[in-house]
Amino acid sequence: MPDLFVYGTLCDHELLENVLGRHVTASEVCLGEFKDHTVHWVQDQNYPVIIPHVGSTAKGHVLTGLSQEDLAKLDYYEGGFGYFTQDVSISTQSGTLSALVYFSDHQDVALGAKWELARWQNVWGPMARSASLEFMSAFGTTPSKNLIPYFNMMQVRAHSRILGQTDPRLRAERGPSDQAIEIQSHRRPYSKFFALEEFSLRHSTYVGAMSPVMERAVFVSGDASIVLPYDPVRDRVLLVEQFRMGPFARTDAMPWCLEPIAGRVDAGEDPEATALREAKEEANLDIMALHHVSSAYSSPGSTSEVFHLYVGIADLPDDIVQIGGEASEDEDILSRLFSYEELMQMADKNQLLALPTLTVALWLARHKQKLQNTAV
Repeated sequence: MPDLFVYGTLCDHELLENVLGRHVTASEVCLGEFKDHTVHWVQDQNYPVIIPHVGSTAKGHVLTGLSQEDLAKLDYYEGGFGYFTQDVSISTQSGTLSALVYFSDHQDVALGAKWELARWQNVWGPMARSASLEFMSAFGTTPSKNLIPYFNMMQVRAHSRILGQTDPRLRAERGPSDQAIEIQSHRRPYSKFFALEEFSLRHSTYVGAMSPVMERAVFVSGDASIVLPYDPVRDRVLLVEQFRMGPFARTDAMPWCLEPIAGRVDAGEDPEATALREAKEEANLDIMALHHVSSAYSSPGSTSEVFHLYVGIADLPDDIVQIGGEASEDEDILSRLFSYEELMQMADKNQLLALPTLTVALWLARHKQKLQNTAV
């Protein structure tokens, strides 16, 4: 089988092993150079492209001893993103050899700075490695080109897993941690904008034994940031109203909900940055200060989704009300103003149907006076 020269994310050993689905030994990899070529970031993206450039040298790794299945998996991963192989000459310490290299179908893309593997590994590596496992789990069942429209959501889900692994909070739970769980099997029968994962597992119990093997399914989503804009001077809040699939699927007579501003935490994005971005996109609001309410699972028995809840200090004059949202995401959002007293009345009358709305409203009731004192 031919050798392969890799120059970008596949130079990351863990990502390479995720794609191949096997351990890669040191004897299978050597340093290589591709003369008269250079590697750049694609502008505003987290991956590179290799292009001809006389006098430059693209440095990377040569993979040797690849099997037919190895190449099929590499073609699956790279081919889905529009990369194809060409046979080229690569320089190594042992001399010049013939090897395949992946070129992009889109050579006219806008280029960013010169590619830096260490920078990519530091910023994007953990998320990309996690997303690659989900992507490659479809090998042999789904054409890779069919996964590309949903790859960003794979990265979003990967980012949320990383946030969960790095949560610095001192927890109050007494469970023995995830090290006490034995996974018998793991399946992913559905993976698009959201994903469904099925597990057969058992875990240690509080009396020290192991539970029976259990069959469980979980709805897997990225984290979401939710912010309630509050004007402490006018003592009013802004809620947004929009059509929601949950009430619709439940056949609710009114599938439109009043909620705080909310949005998915993008891959690589900080939840606070998401809250500020969504306030601008959904209601054209500039949040002056964010107060963290909670980061909590929305429904821990059935979904991985975590809500990062905030109250955001904002200027809310009468003319702030508008119709907004991102057209590219089919959003149709009406912003509405309510006095603090009206918000509390809706809470008392069970009129806040989205639980995050009630959560941030009750937090505001507890901390409103402090927020107003700070604003004076």
